[in-house]
Amino acid sequence: MKKLLGIIVLSLLWTNTSFANDHKPNNFDAFVWSDGKKLKIQKGRDIENPENKIIIIFNHGGWGWDKSWGPGWASSLAKLMAPNLSGKNIKGKETVLWMNGSLIDKKNDPFKGKEIGYACGWKLRGGYHPPWYDCVINNFPTYLREKRTKEAIDYFASKGTPRNQIFLSGHSCGAWNALRLKGKYPDAFNSAIAYMPNCWDRKPNGPIRKMLIDEMKTFKELSSISFSSPVDGHADWHSDYKYLKWIGDIPGATMIELAGHNAKNGREISVNGKLCKDLPRMQAGWEETHDVKKKHKGFKPVDEKEKKEMKKKARGHVMLYYSCFQDYYPQIFDFISAKIK
Repeated sequence: MKKLLGIIVLSLLWTNTSFANDHKPNNFDAFVWSDGKKLKIQKGRDIENPENKIIIIFNHGGWGWDKSWGPGWASSLAKLMAPNLSGKNIKGKETVLWMNGSLIDKKNDPFKGKEIGYACGWKLRGGYHPPWYDCVINNFPTYLREKRTKEAIDYFASKGTPRNQIFLSGHSCGAWNALRLKGKYPDAFNSAIAYMPNCWDRKPNGPIRKMLIDEMKTFKELSSISFSSPVDGHADWHSDYKYLKWIGDIPGATMIELAGHNAKNGREISVNGKLCKDLPRMQAGWEETHDVKKKHKGFKPVDEKEKKEMKKKARGHVMLYYSCFQDYYPQIFDFISAKIK
């Protein structure tokens, strides 16, 4: 009996360890491509014949990074993206996908690279109140990541890749940063490719969202293509397509609305008849009110029935990480091709 119990315990430990290793974020710089079967990885920032490369930078999402959970760039995502974006020929130039692993520096960042929202929350015994916002904004990772991304872009340019052949892409916070960097530094790189752009908290009318939206609306031109879900379902308040489609009105910007809940009783997402299998459920999307006195625990849905029903539905924010997003890559390839002169 003791032997059987020992085997069970070891089996559980092995399973947990394997799961952790499979999902461990990659926090190193790397070019990635596919040989048709496996993902190939070349660490670093240097590549042969840089003048003949079209470099597509990818920035992961999230506010911060903690070794125990991430985020970083996932090998599973790279396996999906690489066959569609690396190794393509556009006007005699080869496309290469580069995963940015240098967004967070634990030694030099405030809070040592940890999730800043949580760090401020623990420090102040709660979030979503004025002192919490002051804490977050003073060390806002969106601005910390801006510097490292700009450094990477400038490095590629210094090594011989023309700036017209550099594209900046990203998911979630990485997507919003791609757009805002294109608006702030229009001549630094060619264009932005944004997957589900949003990067704020869940409190209605929070100052972080207002700050980022107000900045975006100052841009006179924004060479970009953005993919936004009408059922984003992430925690960010008003992050669905209907609240962000105005980005497509900025000269040079293209906004693509992804498929919504259109399969299996309106709870799942399918693209061109292909079901997005195993998508996680929605974390938000329903209207909430916030009790300031209760700080981070003060969220109450306006309609409890609406919340209960929406929590059963698929979350569009993470479609990029599933094979059903494959049908959108031709639009990205056409966009890049049109931008290369």
